[in-house]
Amino acid sequence: MLSPPATLADGGATLAGLKAGVQAERAALQARFRETADGTLVLREHRRLVDRVLKEMWRQLRLPAPLALLAVGGYGRGELYPHSDVDVLVLLQDPASVGLATQIEKLVGRLWDTGLELAHSVRTVAECVEEARKDVTVMTSLLEARQLAGNRGLFARFDRARGECLDAKVFFKAKRLEQEQRHTKFQDSPYSLEPNLKEAPGGLRDLQVILWISQACGLGNSWTELAQRGLITREEARQVQKHHRLLQNLRVRLHYAAGRREDRLLFDYQDSLARDLGYSPTAHRRAGEQLMQSYFRTAKAVTQLNTILLQNVGAEIFPARDSDVAKIDEKFRRVGELLEAHPADLFEREPTAILESFLIMQQHSELKGMTAQTLRALWRARTRIDAAFRRDPRNRATFLSLLQQPRGIVHEFRRMNQYGILGRYLPAFRRIVGQMQHDLFHVYTVDQHILTVVLNVRRFTMVEFAHEYPLCSRLIASLERHWLLYIAAIFHDIAKGRGGDHSQLGRLEAQRFCREHGLAAEDTQLVEFLVEHHLTMSSVAQKQDLSEPEVVRRFADVVGTERRLVALYLLTVADIRGTSPKVWNAWKGKLLEDLFRATQHLLKGGKLEADQYIQSKQDEAKRLLGLYGLSDTVQDALWRHFDVPYFLRHDAQEIAWHTRLLHHRESADRPVVKARLSPAGEPGSPAAAGPGAGVAARQALPHRTGGAHRPGRKRPVPLPVGHRRRPARPALCHRAGAQPLRGQPAHRQDRNARRARRGRVRGVRRGARQLENRAAARNRPAAGAAGLDAALRSHSSITSWSGNRTSTKPNWDMSGMRIGYRIPSRWSHSCCTTRAWNPATLRSIGLPDSSKPW
Repeated sequence: MLSPPATLADGGATLAGLKAGVQAERAALQARFRETADGTLVLREHRRLVDRVLKEMWRQLRLPAPLALLAVGGYGRGELYPHSDVDVLVLLQDPASVGLATQIEKLVGRLWDTGLELAHSVRTVAECVEEARKDVTVMTSLLEARQLAGNRGLFARFDRARGECLDAKVFFKAKRLEQEQRHTKFQDSPYSLEPNLKEAPGGLRDLQVILWISQACGLGNSWTELAQRGLITREEARQVQKHHRLLQNLRVRLHYAAGRREDRLLFDYQDSLARDLGYSPTAHRRAGEQLMQSYFRTAKAVTQLNTILLQNVGAEIFPARDSDVAKIDEKFRRVGELLEAHPADLFEREPTAILESFLIMQQHSELKGMTAQTLRALWRARTRIDAAFRRDPRNRATFLSLLQQPRGIVHEFRRMNQYGILGRYLPAFRRIVGQMQHDLFHVYTVDQHILTVVLNVRRFTMVEFAHEYPLCSRLIASLERHWLLYIAAIFHDIAKGRGGDHSQLGRLEAQRFCREHGLAAEDTQLVEFLVEHHLTMSSVAQKQDLSEPEVVRRFADVVGTERRLVALYLLTVADIRGTSPKVWNAWKGKLLEDLFRATQHLLKGGKLEADQYIQSKQDEAKRLLGLYGLSDTVQDALWRHFDVPYFLRHDAQEIAWHTRLLHHRESADRPVVKARLSPAGEPGSPAAAGPGAGVAARQALPHRTGGAHRPGRKRPVPLPVGHRRRPARPALCHRAGAQPLRGQPAHRQDRNARRARRGRVRGVRRGARQLENRAAARNRPAAGAAGLDAALRSHSSITSWSGNRTSTKPNWDMSGMRIGYRIPSRWSHSCCTTRAWNPATLRSIGLPDSSKPW
């Protein structure tokens, strides 16, 4: 124990003396921690320091009785981290008078002046009970209350009232629900690359929840007491104490490193903390990566123990009835909605039942999980999975069967990973459990990224998710033995962190697996190809010019067959989506789809000569124009202005869209920009849109104009920059020249033109945005392509919204439009807000538009 400074030991300590004493003792604690690395000591001594300060301040102010000062929350529990809040409760017998409230305010103010970060509350006993019944968080905080100073009789009364209002069953359910909500906030994964040591799954809060529930139910206040009650074994108690100390030490170090209250293990601190803990960088792994892998394994173990203990405590509070038990087969039975191995030592006697238990979970949809006894038995029996187990033909057949089931694949593989079964069966997988990837894309550890890719492939096969990626759903439905994609997904990054080309090393691992499990030579070659080339398609699509036939031809030579092409496309989409929720966008999807379709055309015997390729696009564009009732020659005058790169760059649908909007403005003399939401990108500027329609149109028609603001109309009211407005639903009418409804004869366009005013959107005219202040806008050039492009370069963002589609990027094009009218569509999956450029005012005017008629 640290010796207190004189300022604290002296009964007449001044406020300045108290503050100096607090700072001195905190500095001494930090220095001692550097020597001992004992986080438990820091928590205990810091709590004692604050206890002495609070008691001294209470004594100096001579607050009247009956009052009591209580430590609650983490401070009441005795775990006070270096920069955590000091949670206190001033307990009153009756509501505070004006004079008493003034004295309490003086107490709180002086405590803040000493440098303590106080989180205080002032309540009577009745108010404490009322708040605890309404909020389980308050009940939890009061559960750990301990008295610091004041009236002992009042605290005893508070203690009785707290016990009377505490319902163990209600508290258990509330804390379980609270934990589920907290886990959902962190995507139910302890494997975030910048985890929250306190709140994330596998963090300190998961351990505290167990102790809170155990204390509320009268089952024990420590891990040793839980072991004595038989809720955990003594070995598990030692493990959980070890994990608890490790997380405490790491959080203490993080507070000291940040110099403030910080519970997130950010990249900024990982390497420095790793060096302090003795980790050294290697040729292929940074010190921070080694630290994080150790942390992830600890978080994984905490998650396991949390699941087991909560099930055991729940069984004590809600004992199962005999009617809830049903036999499944000779080895397993159902207990409520959980699977239980019977007898308890089944996995030790028959290791083959380990994989069979997961197969039973897949085949019985009524099962929601496994009992604590079974989970504990799985964890203990994982060491029985050795080389002999992996060579057993029965186990190999069961593992392949797990991949071929119609349901439960992702859930059970995640459960196998959680309890160490997957890493034991696939030794190469065990090496990447908890391994970080320090790059610009991945936000998960390698093992979680792999399972996320498996999940994405699985979603392609599910009817309820067919709307997300219709092409992928159609392709996988026609792919023979699509479960081979799961194997490729498991092995595609399994060699990360070894040095060298992980694709080649992973191919060798996949080859060994396929041969050992008796896959046909054709299937083995497919899996090897997918693992070796899982980065090839995305690299070609995003880094090479797909308008060059030679690029597509080289890629087709690599792929070889249409089956490989389909499988590689599906795996590539799933892989990109599995790196991060922010990495995938529809622009990348468009590039991949263009490469897929061009390669598929070539593999089916088609030709990619430029002239024939352009002619096929033009023929398809003419067909699409016919759907709008336009003549066969409407495009001739406009297309004379377009060169070969234009037709190579854009697909037939984009060409038809450009033509429909520009054919009657071929000789206009002022520029107009039109933006629309397209499945080919994400919201952004023209400069960031890549080879978008708008850039090409401006290059092709540098002097086309038209569509200026109509005289006599009221100017739209500008919105602040960055404002987003959700547009109204598309109207069921449209103006002349707009796209007809599906199946609607072209002659009905005249009728719709007469009804055009019904499509006017109130409020859309208010969707304009001021690009510059008015004084500067009047001085900017109002016409000409150069002035327009300069304006777009400086103010190029647009406001958009798209229903349930993925992120999209606008195609910018030059056209005129009738301001303030809906242009409806029944072909599109979404509606959007179009920004029409008005060169006279240098403003963009918002109107609704629709997506591609595709």
